Amino acid sequence: MPEQYRRGLELAGARALLGVPLRVKGEITGSLIIADKLGRVFTKTDISILEVFADQAALALENARLYGEAEQRRREAEVLDDVARSFSAVLDLDTALQRVGEGARELCGADLARIALRDGEDAQGAMRFCYWPEARYEGWRDLRVVPGVGAGGVVFETGRPFRTEDYLNDPRVSSAFHEVANAESARAAMVVPICIEGRVEGLLYVDQRSARAFTDHDEAILKRLSDHAAIAIANARAFEGEKRARAEMESAARALHDREAQLRQAQKMEAIGRLAGGVAHDFNNLLTVISGRSTLLSERLPADSPYRRDVELIHKTADRAAGLTRQLLAFSRRQMLHRSVLDLNAVVTDTEVMLRRLIGEDVELVTVLDPGLSRVKADRGQIEQVLINLAVNARDAMPKGGRLTLSTANVELGESFTRKNPGSHAGTFVQLSVRDNGQGMDAAVQAQIFEPFFTTKEPGKGTGLGLSTVYGIVKQHEGYIVVASEQWRGTVFDMYLPPVEAGVAEPEGPLVLERGPSGRETILLVEDEEGVRELARDVLRGAGYRVFEAADPAEAMRLWSLYTDEIQLLLTDMVMPRMTGREIAETFAPVRPDLRVVYMSGYTDDPMVRAGETAVPGVFLKKPFSVDGLLQAARTALDGAIS
Repeated sequence: MPEQYRRGLELAGARALLGVPLRVKGEITGSLIIADKLGRVFTKTDISILEVFADQAALALENARLYGEAEQRRREAEVLDDVARSFSAVLDLDTALQRVGEGARELCGADLARIALRDGEDAQGAMRFCYWPEARYEGWRDLRVVPGVGAGGVVFETGRPFRTEDYLNDPRVSSAFHEVANAESARAAMVVPICIEGRVEGLLYVDQRSARAFTDHDEAILKRLSDHAAIAIANARAFEGEKRARAEMESAARALHDREAQLRQAQKMEAIGRLAGGVAHDFNNLLTVISGRSTLLSERLPADSPYRRDVELIHKTADRAAGLTRQLLAFSRRQMLHRSVLDLNAVVTDTEVMLRRLIGEDVELVTVLDPGLSRVKADRGQIEQVLINLAVNARDAMPKGGRLTLSTANVELGESFTRKNPGSHAGTFVQLSVRDNGQGMDAAVQAQIFEPFFTTKEPGKGTGLGLSTVYGIVKQHEGYIVVASEQWRGTVFDMYLPPVEAGVAEPEGPLVLERGPSGRETILLVEDEEGVRELARDVLRGAGYRVFEAADPAEAMRLWSLYTDEIQLLLTDMVMPRMTGREIAETFAPVRPDLRVVYMSGYTDDPMVRAGETAVPGVFLKKPFSVDGLLQAARTALDGAIS
């Protein structure tokens, strides 16, 4: 008998002992001992009776053990089932991992549980802890688990579970995490991998602050929980992937809807532009006749005629109407351009004085110009018109004063710009911006601001053609214009024009002329609009010219064949059925290289003519033209101003 037991019995006063083993299925699981203070001698009967009690006690203890194990298994099954069922109801990864950690702590009888997952943003593929409740180590969120370092690192590297009864003194692990273990007072530790498709994606830890070692059964339970964690991670990733896919689909659907709306808007603007151009063309023909005939009538009236004032009023009204048609042509992109290589910084600077007068003293004008700005090929007058129209528009949006900023820059337009602006293309552009801090516009107004005759001003305060003119000018320069506005925070118009090399040589362009004398030369007049043709014929004949008139290109060809050597000037409309004025001139030129040409039109669909780059150079006469303008154009062409 061990000495400590003997002393214990002596202190208790026991003099006689009787002990029998507790047996369960032939195995001794304990003993039942009785003592007597009088020193009696136990008999065989006493032994038999005690053995009976020992058998009953052994049976009771075994039943209790079995019941405890059954209860433990039931609780394990219950927790595991609860964890599994929670994953079907919860797709949030943090919530799912918290449930796994709580289950690991309870079923393994651990003091704490931790979970680490791969960090997708870490270049080395390290893991970071995402679950560590009641942590004593304050810097746990910054810890990184790398292969081979620490208990977790061993599992990360090998993919196999790891157990230790004494973490601080275990030679299998480095001292890298001893500071953490000391902070947590951890002694025993167990780590199992969380694997998805054979790859270690995370680690499930349990730690014990006592000396109790984890068992094989604990490891089996922890492994089952790690399998649940793997399912949770896979489900969460699938859910996130589905969310991203759904978000991408919704984004694509919105982008498609926006592009469709932008395309419809572009098509509408194009249709309105064609309509405006056609209307302007027809009105220019009518205004040419009205203006020309009123001029001829005025010349025939005596100076004191009571009708002279009425005729002059007709002429002035026709001039005002011509101004409106010019704005319509600008919007429809069918006006003539006289391009040259421009420095937009110089245009802004030169226009600044005039703009200051326009906007008034209560509006501050600021310019922010890029000193390295690329050049553009543009019509200076049209660019100045753009600045004037936008400045006036900005002034009206700042009735109590404000700030108007003109800026330039070289910019790169990328895919995001082209997606938002159908028909545009990426590349380098020169940006001209006009910004104000006025009243701004809502989305409904912004959707219509470039449409002809749309205005938010009071009746009589605006024609509704200012911004449509800007739109047409920018588009005709192969550029883009974008507006951004917010009510009460201001508006910015950004225009983007393609750059050109500074040293590009400019082709000889058609001239726009005002006045001219008479002559005696022979002119072939080709014009399909009867009123305009008769006016031009009467004016030219009245000035002494010999005129052959043709109502269409076929008649022009017939007259040319008859009078090829006599005709000295071709005066032709640009837009006619079956054949343009440019094509007529190109047909005649090889036969008569010395033939002079005057092109007439209120607009033209021929881009070469709009750019002033006709194969046969000539004088360009805008419709509606004046009587003096027609005579000056004819005289200038005949005198050889165009070579």
